[in-house]
Amino acid sequence: MSRKKNETDEEYHIRRQEEYKRYKKSKELHEEKNAIELGIKVKNCRISDYIKNKILSGRTQILVNDDGSIIQFHKKSDNGYWINTSYNKDKGEIIYLHREKLCRHLRLTKEQMKGYDVHHIDGNKDNNDISNLQLLTREEHNKIHGDSSKWSEDRLKKARERMNKAREYANLWHKSEEGREWHKEQWENSLGKYQQIKIKKVCECCGKEYEANYSNASTSRFCSNKCKSKWRRDSGLDDVERVCERCGNVYLVNKYSSGKICRKCSGK
Repeated sequence: MSRKKNETDEEYHIRRQEEYKRYKKSKELHEEKNAIELGIKVKNCRISDYIKNKILSGRTQILVNDDGSIIQFHKKSDNGYWINTSYNKDKGEIIYLHREKLCRHLRLTKEQMKGYDVHHIDGNKDNNDISNLQLLTREEHNKIHGDSSKWSEDRLKKARERMNKAREYANLWHKSEEGREWHKEQWENSLGKYQQIKIKKVCECCGKEYEANYSNASTSRFCSNKCKSKWRRDSGLDDVERVCERCGNVYLVNKYSSGKICRKCSGK
């Protein structure tokens, strides 16, 4: 602002203040007009041209407070949710637009929202209109998103890519020194500590007493594979009916036998 000829310091200072007031008022009216054009009806809400352009271009979404101030949200690249990390920066809190919006609409506290999820009815995380948001228990929400038959091709593709990546990293970790130590620890804390314990059992075939490992004692019935095989043969558990290729009669034979003729014909 240039100074007029023969203007005193006081006159120049007063003129600058008046000019600034006019500029400020004009700017406020312009920003209030921007808010109205965006469909915001909250009193004293002002939107700058810069933020307006970000909203129209889809780079940001906003939430308007009761006093007219706004909270800006940006889209998180890894999961598609709109978040704000600076509003409660001192608390290190991340605000999710869809949760904050429904929380305010239902007049719930953040404590009351714990244990509940906010579901996008049409599956579009960019559509954070209140009519598209539904409060569900975590179990109800998991049932909806757990049914992969209702997923779009794009979502199925992304899920497969994430799973393949997870498998790749899992394989690397399990083969690493840390992974091997973890498996060793799990073994020692579970079946490993019972491995040396022996349980006395009686063989169902030969009747002799034998020792079985603690881990399989509940299912162990025989002292050896030899007794197990003999018991199965004697009980006829593996017998099947076959037709003799010589005499045509039906006979019983162990299913693991390669024979194709009955005993009578084999003796001829």
